[in-house]
Amino acid sequence: MDANLHPVVRCLVKPHPRAEHWRQVVTPDAPVTSPGGGRVLAMADLDGEHAGADDRGRVETWRWEIFQHDPASHRYTARLASLIKGPTASGKAYSRWRTHERINLRVLGDGRWLTTARYHGGHVSRYVYDVAGDGEFSCSIRALGHIAPAPVAFADAYPVLATAGVRRHSYGTGPMPQGMLNAFAFTDDLPTITRRLFGVRTYRKDLARAVAALLDPAHPDLARLQTAWHLHPFVPVDWTVAHLTGRGPTIGRAADLGARGLRAHLAQLDQRSLRRLALTGREDVPWTSLADIAGWAPLPGLARVDSWADLHDRLMLQVRAEQQHRLAMRNTEWAAAAKTDYAITDDTLHRALEGTTPGGLTIELARNGSTLVAWSAQMRHCIENYQIAMWRQRSLLGAVRDTGGRLLGNFEVEARGPRGTSQELRQLLGKHNARLDDSIRLDVEAHLRAAGVHVPDDYAGSPRGRF
Repeated sequence: MDANLHPVVRCLVKPHPRAEHWRQVVTPDAPVTSPGGGRVLAMADLDGEHAGADDRGRVETWRWEIFQHDPASHRYTARLASLIKGPTASGKAYSRWRTHERINLRVLGDGRWLTTARYHGGHVSRYVYDVAGDGEFSCSIRALGHIAPAPVAFADAYPVLATAGVRRHSYGTGPMPQGMLNAFAFTDDLPTITRRLFGVRTYRKDLARAVAALLDPAHPDLARLQTAWHLHPFVPVDWTVAHLTGRGPTIGRAADLGARGLRAHLAQLDQRSLRRLALTGREDVPWTSLADIAGWAPLPGLARVDSWADLHDRLMLQVRAEQQHRLAMRNTEWAAAAKTDYAITDDTLHRALEGTTPGGLTIELARNGSTLVAWSAQMRHCIENYQIAMWRQRSLLGAVRDTGGRLLGNFEVEARGPRGTSQELRQLLGKHNARLDDSIRLDVEAHLRAAGVHVPDDYAGSPRGRF
């Protein structure tokens, strides 16, 4: 790579193939004004001679650019695009631009960054904090960090959460839905936060005291605060206060759940069901169950449920039926694999993983579709959807049982390489896709390692995993 590249251009091109062939065209030191009044702050090209031509004679020239829409505002766009030139089937020459990545950045008046990643069919908006020197950000975000005013730090934006020990999880994500997170923005006044969370008309002093108790830096409980926030539009204030002070179940940990999707289900429920969700029971609900519910369409006519688990299971039955119907209609391979009477004939890899763990747990592997269907129905998760992967012998699907034969959890080992000999643990989860107890998880990990399976530190169900 050219040592004379501007730092912004270097950020843009460094992670891409043939980085040494990128040529900077524009730098922030000498921006170019566009005909529409904006400014091109950075541009780099990868010439067609280095990008290569395909067998039809098409040549693709790649370009990174950062554009500022108005010199008086802090609105920017970073775009990776390519210009394709070549002949059509009739021999006529053509050229067209194709956008591969587009990130829009707006620096808000309060100092936060709001980014929007646009892609075919939609977009994703995220707030960004503390970009300096953080390797988790994309190349375009790091490049914008050299141009735009530095974003406000998470701790400065949400002082009460910072005092309670809360940190953002990763790039663009917070420890709770953004609509709830905004209630904590740039204030440490608890009555103000309470009004933002639950509404001005709903505000009461006992409600504010309950919120303050859950934000105590010594014992913060954002999970209970979040379930109360999701429920409050549909229940009396007394129920909200009772839930905040310890009654009823809550999610295992605060998470960035889709508030709109979750509340679409709650809006259908009668008061008896809402009372059960808010005030009945004490067992934590896996946050993954609420994430599933938030992502599923409401079931018409579903007005009465007994618990969060009951709501999840009823929706899952409907989702499973629709999914299997779609896949069966679209994919003839799935139709064959979904038959419960098909079986794996060569179970060499399966037998190698089966056995007893050092702690006395039993490991068994599925060899037919009916086993996966039974596990899925018992554990209330989607392992049955991996039938096609097992049928193709891309995945080995297993179960963990205690000494009494009770099903504790399931796992997926990905089989790669010649004859599936290169194996890696991908998932190890319990009922409703909840994490297993550490004692069980570590015992199963030890057994799989002894069988030659690679166990990464970020598989689904591990402390660093996505569940």
